[in-house]
This record gives sequence, C-alpha cells and structure tokens, in this order.
Amino acid sequence: MTDTSPDNLCPGCFADKGSTNPCPHCGYDEQASIAPHSHEEGDLFRYGLEQFLGEARTLARLDHPNIVRVRHFFEANGTAYLVMDY
Repeated sequence: MTDTSPDNLCPGCFADKGSTNPCPHCGYDEQASIAPHSHEEGDLFRYGLEQFLGEARTLARLDHPNIVRVRHFFEANGTAYLVMDY
C-alpha cells in the first residue's frame, strides 16, 4: 500500500497523478474553467446554477433511508457542487 497524498490524486479519476497537470491517466485538467459561449448562455447558466443550489438546499434538509444524504453543497470554480454520502 502506498501513502498517496490527497493533493496528488486526480479529481477526475482519483489516480495518483503526482504534481502533473493534466492527469496522465485520464487527461483531466485542473486549470480548466467553466465559461459560457455567449452572454445569453451565461444568463442561462446562472439561472441553472441558482436552481441547482436551491435543490441542494432542499435535499440537504431531507433525511430518509431511500434518499442519498446531502452533507454539504458549495460554489467553487465558477460552478456548484454537492457532497453526498457514498
């Protein structure tokens, strides 16, 4: 078993990528960012982001054995994320 630092794990495939970017295993580029192609698409993206975060808030309040638990949600890198139980 190797002792791999979480900083060396690729967020795309979780393989040990060392300090290289992009990942040599899957090509995931940590420097890539999300950018709409046009102003209109930017408005739609922001609307979708707001809806996603609203749904995340609702899901985070639910506690039922048939629904995967949302532990945390946040905005970063120009988008939003859910942290859920595995």
